[in-house]
Amino acid sequence: MLDVDTATPSTITSHAPGYIAELAAAYDRMLGWLAATYVSALNVIHYMHDKYAYERIEMALHDHPVHRTMACGIGGLSVAADSLSAVRHARVHVVRGATGIAVDHQVHGDYPAYGNDDDRADGIAVDLVRSFMAKVRRHSTYRTAEHTQSVLDLAGGGVVTGGEPLLQSAFTAEVLHRCKELGLHTALDTSGALGPRADDALLADTDLVLLDIKSFDAAVYRRLTGGHLAPTLDFATRLNRLGVPARIRYVLVPGRTDEPAAIDSLAGFLTKLDNIDRVDVLPFHKLGAPKYGTLGTPFPLRDNPVPDGALVDRVRDQFRAHGLRAL
Repeated sequence: MLDVDTATPSTITSHAPGYIAELAAAYDRMLGWLAATYVSALNVIHYMHDKYAYERIEMALHDHPVHRTMACGIGGLSVAADSLSAVRHARVHVVRGATGIAVDHQVHGDYPAYGNDDDRADGIAVDLVRSFMAKVRRHSTYRTAEHTQSVLDLAGGGVVTGGEPLLQSAFTAEVLHRCKELGLHTALDTSGALGPRADDALLADTDLVLLDIKSFDAAVYRRLTGGHLAPTLDFATRLNRLGVPARIRYVLVPGRTDEPAAIDSLAGFLTKLDNIDRVDVLPFHKLGAPKYGTLGTPFPLRDNPVPDGALVDRVRDQFRAHGLRAL
């Protein structure tokens, strides 16, 4: 057992030993500069919105007095957490060029990576969020807006998304809880496959679940995802039991997820649940194809057609025929 210091606020500088003192101090100074620059840039953006009347028009839709918030998003968290985890748990050698500027690095030994459900790395990410947001809140905002926090995405509140958030269930729970403390609406975007990792406390802090169901045909679901359909359906049933509102996301891929019988079966399952807000039918597209080319990886759906308007309308109408709201 290790002694735990409960008096000192947890930051990247309070982990003993393993962090290089010079790195910790420099990183902390950089975060301070970044927070000041970030809030300043947001203030400029909102001022310009006001100047050119974008926000002024929108304000006509709000009751007085208006509670203004400023969305402060945190990106690149996994990169920072992994880098600091490597320094703490392994040995990192900085490779410098002739001018003394760092040009590369070498890692000796193993270290826990963020996203692998390891508290040693995930704890660093939590510390970074807390430390950075504390620095952000030191700076005044345009029209005294309240600083709000999001990780990965923000859309009218806090949305935890990107890959599968329940892979980092402890961190996801922390983000959702802190959003609720700020009075923000919260949403969890998930496939439901790791539903058991979401305990009741996490779901109590979740106002809406965006549940991605690829197919209601178990064999097709297995072929498309490599996983099993049952855990997702079990998660949907549990959400209904707990009274957590859910919005179903259904990706429509011609020749793969457009089978009428499977869609009707899914609609029939959803009608037995009382918590379904709506079904979003999302037409398959190929906007991500260039990324595969950049990586030198074949795009597996290169020859798959995108759905036309008639197919999209047919699928939406199938859900609506069962009394579901479909968009």
